[in-house]
Formats: sequence, C-alpha cells, structure tokens
Amino acid sequence: MYELREQVLCAVNSNGAIIHRHNAIGTQIVQLLPFADKVVVLENYDDFPRHLSNLYCLDSTLRSVWSAELPSATDGYIGPLDEFDGKITCSSWECWRCIIDPVTGRILHRVFTK
Repeated sequence: MYELREQVLCAVNSNGAIIHRHNAIGTQIVQLLPFADKVVVLENYDDFPRHLSNLYCLDSTLRSVWSAELPSATDGYIGPLDEFDGKITCSSWECWRCIIDPVTGRILHRVFTK
C-alpha cells in the first residue's frame, strides 16, 4: 500500500509502518495510481524541470522503473491519471490526451484535445 505522508511517498505494510520512502523529484506529488505491483506518480507540472518527465513509475521498493515519454520536449503532464484497459491515460499541458504503456512509459497513442 502507498500513502503520502507530509509530501513523502511511503510504501507501508499491513500495520501502517513505513517500509520505503520516496521524495518528490522536482515539485510535489499530486496523484498516485497503484498499478499491479507498482505505483505511477504524477508530480505538479508547475516549476517542474522541463527536461524531465513529471510522470513516472516506481516499483514496490519505490525505485524508478520508468519516466513517461513526453508528448513534446516542452510539455508535461497535468492529469488526471487513469487506468483504462490495462493502460495509463493522462492529459498534458499542451492539450494531448495520451495512452501510456505501463511497462515502458512510452506513449502508445495520443490525441490532440484543444
């Protein structure tokens, strides 16, 4: 199970004890999406370093699995994160609705929504 405690992502056991911690990379964590034995994390787009993806996946020990491919070099994800048909969906700041591969973080399909 995953929880945010004082803006730190924590993996907790059945007793609620923290077994792993993960600090936000660039801003603050705004959404978690548990997915199989992993957790997909969305950080706030505002002021996030533009050369990094603010959407990423961590394993059960909160180690990095992937960072999501961005629709463009200047874009970032704004959410909300959803799971649909075994894939991850999320919108971007530049108006793309993306379907993301949960294994690799690559964009499988994107639609311009403006």
